[in-house]
Amino acid sequence: MTDIVSISFEEDSVLWSEFSKNDKAINIQRVAFETLPIFINHQTIQKKISVTQLSNLIKNLAQAQKWQNKKINLTFPGRFAIIKKIMIDESISAEMQHDFVLYEFEKSWEESTQNYSIFLPSFEGFSDTSRYLVAVAVRKNLLEFFESIFEKAQLELETITPSCFTIEELFRLIHPTSSGQSLLLGWRRRGIEAIITDQHNFRDYYFHPYNSKLDLIENVTEFDLANGFSNLFFEIQQPRALDQPLYDIQTIFNYGYFFRSEWLDFMRSRIDIPINLFNFEVATDYQMNFNHSQIPAEEIYKYVEPISCFSLIE
Repeated sequence: MTDIVSISFEEDSVLWSEFSKNDKAINIQRVAFETLPIFINHQTIQKKISVTQLSNLIKNLAQAQKWQNKKINLTFPGRFAIIKKIMIDESISAEMQHDFVLYEFEKSWEESTQNYSIFLPSFEGFSDTSRYLVAVAVRKNLLEFFESIFEKAQLELETITPSCFTIEELFRLIHPTSSGQSLLLGWRRRGIEAIITDQHNFRDYYFHPYNSKLDLIENVTEFDLANGFSNLFFEIQQPRALDQPLYDIQTIFNYGYFFRSEWLDFMRSRIDIPINLFNFEVATDYQMNFNHSQIPAEEIYKYVEPISCFSLIE
């Protein structure tokens, strides 16, 4: 029996997964990948035809998967949001934090914060003697766009979340004994996203294109892929030529539909840190049962995004 459906939108594709949960076992029952008829960007989300096209695709996908109309969890790419670390001090009380975050966003934007929904994930970090919050801003018209797609498809949404937060939470759920800081690399159509986490919390998020032309991964050379990875890693570790690395990354895990496991060799040749796939063969708290005749279990890293939605459901 399926407990929940999780869907992950990318700019030009969608991943659909179904799950059931029993004690300490998560059963992944169905996975589907579809290319979108449009690219999701600031222009297409303003067109009614885009909502119609995507709602038809989702409705047909639901019918093909024989999905009964239950609530759905949706993620979208972290780069569709603005994720900002905001330093605070003891003079900022919990009641004042939201207004302070709005003020900090307004200082760096030319447009009004009224165009955005502002969220404060339940996370508080420390940097030397400073305390900081992670704040998230998402355009209201983007949220309305996704809500309209599912409303028109007559499917009910439970949550809408940037995938970087749910992926990071899934990692800590699957690897609760992981020590030190880990770098989770998502290989997207136009670039690599990077999530930094430790054994306790989300630390940071970056997105780096494969090359300066924002070429699709199908048109990118292996040289560009290698350089994109190396440049992103050093941008994260030592931005602005810091004397000391900004993070103490102990392990790297790769995920994403477009990643190929044979790339691990060139990555390991460039960075002297353990580099692996974000699979679940070493999970400690949960047993992951992946039953799908067309997708080998060792390729589960391709489908991490919708699986990550499920980690939020108790």
